[in-house]
Amino acid sequence: MTGTFHSIRSILADLESLQRQAGELQLNLLKIVTDDRQDEWDEPSQAALLKLETVQRTVGEAQVVLVQKISTSCPLPGEGESSVQSSRKDESKVLISEKEPRPELRTKGPLKWLQEHSIRVKSIAPLTGLDETADRAALFLGERFASLADFYGTVKRRVEGRAKVRWYPAADLPAPVISDICLFGTQLLGSGFFTTFRYFKRGVRSDEARRPVVLFDPLEDARVRYFFSGGWLERYVFQIVKNELCKSQRTWDDEHFQKGVRVELPNGRDAEFDVLVGLPDNQMLWIECKSGEWQSSIPRLRDLSKRFLGLSSMRALLVVVGPLTAQEQASADALTGMSVVTIAGLRSWINQMLSN
Repeated sequence: MTGTFHSIRSILADLESLQRQAGELQLNLLKIVTDDRQDEWDEPSQAALLKLETVQRTVGEAQVVLVQKISTSCPLPGEGESSVQSSRKDESKVLISEKEPRPELRTKGPLKWLQEHSIRVKSIAPLTGLDETADRAALFLGERFASLADFYGTVKRRVEGRAKVRWYPAADLPAPVISDICLFGTQLLGSGFFTTFRYFKRGVRSDEARRPVVLFDPLEDARVRYFFSGGWLERYVFQIVKNELCKSQRTWDDEHFQKGVRVELPNGRDAEFDVLVGLPDNQMLWIECKSGEWQSSIPRLRDLSKRFLGLSSMRALLVVVGPLTAQEQASADALTGMSVVTIAGLRSWINQMLSN
């Protein structure tokens, strides 16, 4: 068994190396796409980016298959450089820890915890068939949300039917933002979330000024619409929490992590919890995710937290895309009875919670 373990770890390291090499090639192609002196290579470079995205996705799927087969070890985020940008960490990479698991404290799964609090579980969000692809896209969007926020907002309005725009202006965007948009769009095109994506550095013929522009068309599918309407944030938060908890506890049990849990409360009302995490010492962490307006949810969240769950603010978390000033955050904490953080502060809050 030990020999097999080391062989699998060696294979995972090789796959990580392939991801890194593909990422370096993507960066080189992006430089060509955004270079005004290389116009004749724009189209083949974007086609090559799509091919490399297929490589990235296939290698990532192979990593997931190998990791899931080793149920006794905890997947950890890759320690190497990102597959899409060498200076950034990519949480979708996983390596197997060779360290011995820490002695496991008694942990109760969220479903059992709810049952003991007289909350009946009605259903759990089923697999969609797009989960691995959606998880990877969610990580990318979450890690680069500062530069992708405006483009994401445009796509969101389109899939929700609030706008029909399919051209995104890029004339005033800095090169790093264009690179992130191109990487994100290429990833979504390769996975089928977009049916069309292309960056026109010199604009299009119908535009006399020839200003840079991005063309995109999302797939008309309920699962894609849900992803952009807010499902991506739930997926991002779920993965970050899972990774940070595994790094801290070095234990892994899928029953300790649930998302999209629909319930019936003791008073007969229906409710839904975005993310529930079983913690050591029979405690639970509840996380709600809001990618848009969240203030109108304050009464409901406060009621759930105090009346039915009885959780302290260090066990009830509201994640928003932000930004929030210190004063706004303090006010939101007090009004909801939860801890309110932006995606940028999620990791530090989780680590602080675990340390306590």
